[in-house]
Amino acid sequence: ADMFPLIAEIVKSVKSECLVVAGGPHAATRSDALFDDPNIDLVVPLEGEETFADIVDDVLKGGRGHHIPGVEWQTGRHRGQSSARPFIANLDDIEFPDYEGIDIDAYQLHLTMTGLRPKGRAVSLFTTRGCYFHCTYCHDHFGKKVRQRSLDNVYAEMELLMTKYGVTEFQIVDDIFNADRSRAIRF
Repeated sequence: ADMFPLIAEIVKSVKSECLVVAGGPHAATRSDALFDDPNIDLVVPLEGEETFADIVDDVLKGGRGHHIPGVEWQTGRHRGQSSARPFIANLDDIEFPDYEGIDIDAYQLHLTMTGLRPKGRAVSLFTTRGCYFHCTYCHDHFGKKVRQRSLDNVYAEMELLMTKYGVTEFQIVDDIFNADRSRAIRF
């Protein structure tokens, strides 16, 4: 989150007409800092897979993404938003990340979100999204309903990562992995 304003500034200094979109956990907080930053054009505060793809399609057609569902922005002192986008109902519909475009080694030997340091080649993995609790201190990035990937879908991604990329450790970063106790035990 601390690097995003700097990166946005660098991008705009190189190509001022470039559309800069903020997403991820920091965007989910709807921080004033993101909206006040003149180098950030759009904020995608919730799930970004479908929204970002639609923004790219719109930009390729000459648009600027403001009408795409799930997008927010600020113009001067006015904060605007498009229509809401529903959460992705079937998480198995989300394609696996393009791991060819990710330098997995660059993420090794760093503390993880849990404070653990992996011993082998490790990646983070979501198996569910959302949480049914309403804790006031927690984020609402994935909603208050637990949505699950099928275990076959999770296993397929894990197998791909192990066989093609040599991954030996997985950090499950679900909001609440054990929301469905029987699923957690089966896993």
